[in-house]
Amino acid sequence: MRTADFIEAKLKQRPVLLISKEGCPVCKAIEGILSNYKLNSKRPDNYEVLYIESRKDCGVIETYLWHKLIYRNRQGVVRVKNLETLQAPPPKDA
Repeated sequence: MRTADFIEAKLKQRPVLLISKEGCPVCKAIEGILSNYKLNSKRPDNYEVLYIESRKDCGVIETYLWHKLIYRNRQGVVRVKNLETLQAPPPKDA
């Protein structure tokens, strides 16, 4: 399976997919914030963290995601510039 096809399939599987690297402090912060929302409490397949640093195609995945972000401007691929804006407490009905 091509890398692009793999990523597109993963994006379609769940409403929330965090593509992450275990050694990345920003990724860990986002993962912590998302865990506060208990996204998998109602459905176990709502949220997934996909760690890519051990994949041979890690660089290809990163390049593909940048192209989606920059050239296609699609929702779902987000670059976080200010983590404090995400750290508000989750809504009570989340």
